Amino acid sequence: MAISEASSPLPLIGIFDAFGATVDGADHESLFRWIAMRTSKIPQWPQWVEDECRIEPHDPWRREPGYRDEEAIAAVKATAGAQSNR
Repeated sequence: MAISEASSPLPLIGIFDAFGATVDGADHESLFRWIAMRTSKIPQWPQWVEDECRIEPHDPWRREPGYRDEEAIAAVKATAGAQSNR
């Protein structure tokens, strides 16, 4: 299916120019983020799903809020650094 002009995001670039935003800068990303945050809602599962998927207190995979796996973060950073040096 070909992208028609009506469904293409390119006409929106003119809107950014009208508001003084730069197309190659981060301003258009900020605008899209603002629109998404204003039009999105936090997903809320029905109660039967919450009941069915409740995490047991002694589940071995349970993580406390704010848990950071420092080894995994270091591995991802190392991999990203190795890929950017290519």
